[in-house]
Amino acid sequence: MKTISLTAPGSISVIEQEVDHSFTKMAVVRVISSGICAADSYLWSGKHPWDISYPIVPGHEIFGEVIEIDEESKNRFKPGTKVAVQVNVPCYKCELCLKSKFNMCVSRKHFGSTFKGAFAEEIAIPVGARMHAYADEINDLIGGLSETMANAIYCSRKVDLEGEKDVLILGMGSIGACLAQYLKTTYPLLNITVLTSSEEKKNRLKMLGISATSLKEISKLEDHFDVVFETSGFTDNFKAGLSALKPTGIAMVYGVFQSEMLFDFNQVSEFKELTLVGGHLADDASFDLSTSFLTKHQNELDYLISNIVGFENFTSAFSDSKFSQFKTIFQPTHRSEA
Repeated sequence: MKTISLTAPGSISVIEQEVDHSFTKMAVVRVISSGICAADSYLWSGKHPWDISYPIVPGHEIFGEVIEIDEESKNRFKPGTKVAVQVNVPCYKCELCLKSKFNMCVSRKHFGSTFKGAFAEEIAIPVGARMHAYADEINDLIGGLSETMANAIYCSRKVDLEGEKDVLILGMGSIGACLAQYLKTTYPLLNITVLTSSEEKKNRLKMLGISATSLKEISKLEDHFDVVFETSGFTDNFKAGLSALKPTGIAMVYGVFQSEMLFDFNQVSEFKELTLVGGHLADDASFDLSTSFLTKHQNELDYLISNIVGFENFTSAFSDSKFSQFKTIFQPTHRSEA
């Protein structure tokens, strides 16, 4: 099969190799599409905090079709079933696994680093992986949003959003956009505002009936919001979001920050008594909600896919300006127009 091999930072080859045989397989999945995220760009650049040995086959946002399945799993997943697969394979032995918090396993292994990832024609899925079936037909590209939407939904489930509340989303990358779409559809009583400097994204938000603001404008909204979702990973956005929170408000932090930050913790304790909540990788329930939501609303979500790359033009994904818009999707069958 054909794969993307990241042999060293900045060095990629397209090679023929077999699926991973280093473990007992639950399934082999034909890759239909796979989202490319910021973590993949860090692996490409070599600027990341992880202990990873190259070469690797990257790609951890897995969507595909089951082509082989083991005896134990064949009642849940039949050949031809479309599936999304979580990035982590848990150990099932640690304290968090024993509490069914598999997404937080302290000994977890990863697709795209520990195991060969989804930037390939096929991917082997080890026994113990968390795999989720699509019950109905799903668009091949929209399925590539499975993990992104699941992570956004996971963020939303960390906070009580029932009733009328003012909500601010910091950043409108792929996670922020998925979160805005999900909240607008699922919680109609919320008053949602998104922080973005992009006029194109502001126009999209207007079409969705969602307000927009910028760093220059947000000072007018001090002590305004009940909940702030940080999805951008930018320090200035986070500081502005804390200022915009009402006393006793909740800040849910998803974003990955590239460096340490300093901010006034007196806002959290003495002045406002804020609650900080962290969350990043989706759990089982969020993946199941994601597959259901994407299936139901797939015809409304084309705008979330800003670029498509294949084997021929894979490296262009990181230099293309579309990478910072919403989601770039890798599709093995995609052919470059060049």
